Amino acid sequence: MWHELGDSCAFCPLGIRQYGKMTSGPERAFYVLAFLEAKSVATVQRQFRRNYGKIPPSKPSIRGWYEDQRGL
Repeated sequence: MWHELGDSCAFCPLGIRQYGKMTSGPERAFYVLAFLEAKSVATVQRQFRRNYGKIPPSKPSIRGWYEDQRGL
């Protein structure tokens, strides 16, 4: 069974919402600030999953947003 955008799934761990729309500005800001503090993408992904109840973006996406904010 395929998910509709934003649907929760009884078969998914923790009932996490599946991939839907692109990451919003405030969510990207969360990633950048959390990565600056934690220095670990896995930790940032875990925090995001707990705070927003959604599957986090990939490690390369998070690192890319961080690098963009640093101006590299």
